[in-house]
Amino acid sequence: MSEQASEETGSGAGISLGGNSLGGNSLGDGAHGDRIAEATSRIAELEAELEASGTTTREASELARAKALLHAWVDSVVAVVATPGVGRAVLIHDNGTESRIASPDLPFRLAVPVSFDGRED
Repeated sequence: MSEQASEETGSGAGISLGGNSLGGNSLGDGAHGDRIAEATSRIAELEAELEASGTTTREASELARAKALLHAWVDSVVAVVATPGVGRAVLIHDNGTESRIASPDLPFRLAVPVSFDGRED
């Protein structure tokens, strides 16, 4: 599956790969690890139903490689369109390509917060 096609399926929707979501340096111990294992398994099964194979990465060196690739990919972003109302963010890359990400929380994180400072009374 191409990068564009895999991104448009929203195959990572609802799974946060950043910061505390995976417990920092932990790759998932105890109940938290069970929840991550269930999520990765569920996503792989859903992709298989679409007749698109997927891979699951949780081993430390493979995860470090994936994160490095993701950082480089994000660094190529030159514009972002966040649409919280439909749960979608569109990243425009420096080569003109678009990456569409379906996510329940990413568009909210990217949206500029409303501020009432400086309003006239």
